[in-house]
Amino acid sequence: MKSDFGCPVQGTANVIAGKWKVLIVWQLSFGLRRFAQLRDLIYCRV
Repeated sequence: MKSDFGCPVQGTANVIAGKWKVLIVWQLSFGLRRFAQLRDLIYCRV
């Protein structure tokens, strides 16, 4: 992974980019979740 992105926004976008990461971060924004809870919440939406 590249350590110096130059732009903090681009660096953040690169870190959270991916199929599941955005959904996981969104679910965690509502509070702490156990792995099984995250799995069930994410798979229900797909």
